[in-house]
Amino acid sequence: MGASLDKGAHKDTVDPRAWAIVNVHYRWRQSTADNIKRADEKWSAVKNQPEPVIVGTPCRDKPTSVVISRDDGGRRVLVGGQVALSDDGKVVGKGDMRTQIEQVGKNIQACLKAAGAKASDIVLTRAYVTDSDAFKQNADLRSLYVGPESPTSTVTAVPKLVAGSDFLVEIEAVANLN
Repeated sequence: MGASLDKGAHKDTVDPRAWAIVNVHYRWRQSTADNIKRADEKWSAVKNQPEPVIVGTPCRDKPTSVVISRDDGGRRVLVGGQVALSDDGKVVGKGDMRTQIEQVGKNIQACLKAAGAKASDIVLTRAYVTDSDAFKQNADLRSLYVGPESPTSTVTAVPKLVAGSDFLVEIEAVANLN
C-alpha cells in the first residue's frame, strides 16, 4: 500500500511477501489491481529508500511507530494507534472519555517528540472511538494534543477497540519531519 501512493510512496516495516493480507484498507480495496500495478511500477525507486526506523520507547511496541522516507525526499513519523495507557502500562481513565483522550494525547506527543516532531507537524489523524458524541464533546482536548481537526482526519465509531474493553479511544497520527 505504501509503495502505491501517488505522493509519498514509501517502504513499510513489514515484508509483504511474508504475510497474507486479510483486511485491506477500504481505499486500497476499491482498486486492488491498479494499486498493485502502481506499487510494482514505483518499487524500483522505493526499494532504494532507507529502511523505516522504529521509534520505540516511549511509544507502544504494538502497533509500532515508525519514521519513513518518502519518494519525494520527505520524511514522516507514523504514530501507531495510541490508547490510554500510563508509562507503566496501566489503563488510565477507565470509563472516562475525557481522561482517556488526554492520556492518548500525551502518548502521541511523547512519540512525536521521540521522533523529532511536534503536534503542529501532524498532517493526518485517525481516531477510533466507542462513543463519537462523547469524543466530539471533548474536541478541546483533541485540539490541544494533536491540533485542530483537518480534512484528512477521520473519526470512526466502533463497538469495541481491539486493545480491549477498557479503552474508549485510539488515535493514530502522521506527522511531517521535514
